[in-house]
Amino acid sequence: MDLLGQFCIELEYEDAGEFTFKEKLIRSCKNNLIAYAYLIVLGLVFIGYLAIFNKLDFDSILKLLIALAYGFGILLVVILLGHGLVAIPREYWRKSQYEKCLRGLYLEAAQIHHAIQELYDQLINLTIEVIQHKNTNPDLTLHLLKNGQIPYEIIEEAQYKYKERNRKLEPWPEVNKRVKKKASEYKRAITKWEHICTECFLLEDMIDNEFSVHYKIRSTLRYERSGIMGHYFDMLQWLWYTKIKKAYLLSLSVIFWILSSIVILSEISCFTQFDINILKRIINVNGFFQIQISILIPLMYISFCAFYGLFHINFAGMYGFYNHQQTDAPSLLFGSINFSRVSFPLTFNFLQMIQISGTPFEDVIGNMDTSSVLGMSFSYSLPILLILASVFNFFEVYDKILQGIGLPQFKFSQVQFSSKEGERLICRARVKRERDILNKVGIKFLDQCEMRELDCQMIQIV
Repeated sequence: MDLLGQFCIELEYEDAGEFTFKEKLIRSCKNNLIAYAYLIVLGLVFIGYLAIFNKLDFDSILKLLIALAYGFGILLVVILLGHGLVAIPREYWRKSQYEKCLRGLYLEAAQIHHAIQELYDQLINLTIEVIQHKNTNPDLTLHLLKNGQIPYEIIEEAQYKYKERNRKLEPWPEVNKRVKKKASEYKRAITKWEHICTECFLLEDMIDNEFSVHYKIRSTLRYERSGIMGHYFDMLQWLWYTKIKKAYLLSLSVIFWILSSIVILSEISCFTQFDINILKRIINVNGFFQIQISILIPLMYISFCAFYGLFHINFAGMYGFYNHQQTDAPSLLFGSINFSRVSFPLTFNFLQMIQISGTPFEDVIGNMDTSSVLGMSFSYSLPILLILASVFNFFEVYDKILQGIGLPQFKFSQVQFSSKEGERLICRARVKRERDILNKVGIKFLDQCEMRELDCQMIQIV
């Protein structure tokens, strides 16, 4: 608990808009004290209600509180593991279908491009607010404008659009906090856009050259290798991307579907009389080495499924994990807190599946199933909820419910706009990338008028 409390303080510290260590620490401690005060008051009211109306003694209340503490981690495991058991096999199946994967990237490209435009406008307005603070905080304003946090082109446009506004300025820490947030989101969106463009270009080349008579991936964005060894390397590259990789991803998808089915059947056996616990039968083999391997593989897979969900869930505007070193410090601390919360319930669930008791885990943690919540013990409620979560994710009920109540930002994945719009944007980006490559190698491609005409022609073709 001390470690989790320290993580919460560090999370608020990294998210604060103040500049000095002392001011950040004061803001972090203040916010955490307020949050803990609310929790303590609500907890005391809850305990008083149980003691007065339900006539529970101290030991019963203590057991119930322990169960509720475990319950949050178990609920997190249900959400994450229920998502991962379905999403991982489905994701590898999707990646093996190049055409469908490309259409999905087109949709994502349209969404990211729209987000970049919105963040660009928001950053310009925030930069204008920063410029307005120049009279009250000249040193801090200069530091914020020159430390590279706000892109230079946005600063230039904000200075061009800047006009004196007769309105009350927000406190400087709040402005700085919003600038930090929007600037990181903008840089993250730009990085993701570049990554999506690269993936789309590669997939387009792979699809175009799948049946190439030259046994090479010929592209306007890369040059063929020279020499005999280069020729064979190009052939191996073509063979991997067009033949082997597709079969490899498809095989992984089938393997993961089998593992997910084994886990789900083992979960069902926890609350039914059906003897369909495949994990228990696999583990009951002779030999120390065989037992260790048979335990390690399913444990690694369910851990992979749970942490996969933790890495892919995205609370828009709050916390999320992103590729290419774009995850901010508060999100990393948020992940650290939830990694520790997930570990113990995940181990408890695995021991329930393989039906083994008297382990060192129980000696250290104790019996997590000593109490029950809502009249049902964790050994029964966790598998049932996990099965329901897997079914909801398989039929995408979870995302549809969130979309229906107006909370799409808490979806594991969100796709909107049209693939045609994304394809047009990727086509423009490809023409720009080709022009940049030709300029780098010193070849005069076309003049600006001809290039704009080519852009229009390419977009019309799409």
